[in-house]
This record gives sequence, structure tokens and C-alpha cells, in this order.
Amino acid sequence: MNRFVKFLFILFIPFLLINCPTHKDNTLRNGLAAYMLSCTGGSVSACNSSCTSYCGVPDGAVVTSDKVSCVNTCQASCSSNCNLSTTLLLFLANHPVKK
Repeated sequence: MNRFVKFLFILFIPFLLINCPTHKDNTLRNGLAAYMLSCTGGSVSACNSSCTSYCGVPDGAVVTSDKVSCVNTCQASCSSNCNLSTTLLLFLANHPVKK
């Protein structure tokens, strides 16, 4: 029985190596797409200022307690989606500078 298990294991390894597809890294493309689609206004400050209108708070009005979580979530999303330094680091990681 032990020999049979070893034999199956030895046959299984080449099967895995042949049938495993190659992985294409889409991190940079996904980061750029998130920036273009989710970063309203093109900068963190412009995106943050649009959060109140996105959450239904009129211009110049005080944010009420029921809208605070919406505004906080929106601003957190702006901080991550409008972060160009992360996108730049992803670009440099995928396209190293040649000397």
C-alpha cells in the first residue's frame, strides 16, 4: 500500500506542473483603474470635499450623526484610492529603472 501511495504521488507532481496556468500580475492595472474610477476630482482633497454631497449633506450644512459614518467611509476610500504614491510604487516595481 505504501508503494502505491508513493507511486501516485510521483505521478501527481508532474500533472500539477503541467496543468498549472501562469499567473499574470494585474496589480498595477487594478490600482490605476481604482484611481481613475474612484478618485473623484483627481486628488485627495477634491475627493474628500465631494464626500458630503455624496452622502446627501447639503453644501455648508453641518454633518449630522447619521451621516458621519458615510462621510468617514467616503474619506477613507478617498485616502486609499487617491494615493498616487502607492500607484507609483506599483509602477516602479513592475517597470524597474534601467541604468
